[in-house]
Amino acid sequence: MSVKAKFDAFLSNIQLTDRQIEDAKTKHTAIRDVLQEAYYDWPYPATTSILVGSYAKHTAARPPTDVDILFIMPSHRFSYYQGYAGNGPSRLLQDVKAVLQGKYPKTGMRGDGQVVVVSFASGFGVEVVPVFASDKDGVYHTPDTHDGGSWKTTNPEAERSRIAESNRISNSNTVHLIKMTKIWKHVCQVPLSSFPLELLAVAFLSRWEHCGKSSFYYDWMVRDFFQHMLSRVNGWEIIPGVTEIYGYGDAWETKADAALRRATKACEYESGDKDDLATAEWVKIFGGFFTGQQ
Repeated sequence: MSVKAKFDAFLSNIQLTDRQIEDAKTKHTAIRDVLQEAYYDWPYPATTSILVGSYAKHTAARPPTDVDILFIMPSHRFSYYQGYAGNGPSRLLQDVKAVLQGKYPKTGMRGDGQVVVVSFASGFGVEVVPVFASDKDGVYHTPDTHDGGSWKTTNPEAERSRIAESNRISNSNTVHLIKMTKIWKHVCQVPLSSFPLELLAVAFLSRWEHCGKSSFYYDWMVRDFFQHMLSRVNGWEIIPGVTEIYGYGDAWETKADAALRRATKACEYESGDKDDLATAEWVKIFGGFFTGQQ
């Protein structure tokens, strides 16, 4: 089987089903409606929630992860949480959690870090980030409960647009690469979130000589991406649309190094027409998802 055929089949294997996509939309709407009723008077504002994360960026893959949404809190409440005697961000998360718990009393729920996680019994859960609009268009203040509490900023449209533009220039390779590396993260238990994989993929493809080529080049793309990752150990990137910096750290270095060695070996086997040996190496990186046996 050719490299193109293998990777095209792999991408097909990890596509979300229509049912999974509809489930994500339904849960987003349900959570929004509960919070909207609690925090706003009728008629509601045109936009009170924003779908973010992989579902908004079209980078979601099987197995599906939680749906990420921002719920836009009424702006007049920001001063209360800013001036709260104690951890204001934590108070905000606990208040939002209490509203949702009232609607879903038998549903597992927790609020910590930056999100309220609603763990539905069926399908996947929803991660809710309550935010306040800033005075800069498209930028929101987000709570962070760590170290006594603080407020960070996010610009979801800038993040989405950056990936969309990279994907346009790269002949859809950006989204495909992000999806594949998410599978690697899941299968190999890589201690890294999806967000840095997105940053790394966009940066890598902006410089890769075969950026706009077809999936015939995907074996090289995967190999060269892991090489790029290793060059960014303890590096950083400016988060799109805001002035904050994301540090990559090094907790994932050994996993990326192992993946690079396997991908390099797989590329050598592909070049030598050793199809079964090449596939065996790809499976070590992507698990049974690569062959449809997950």
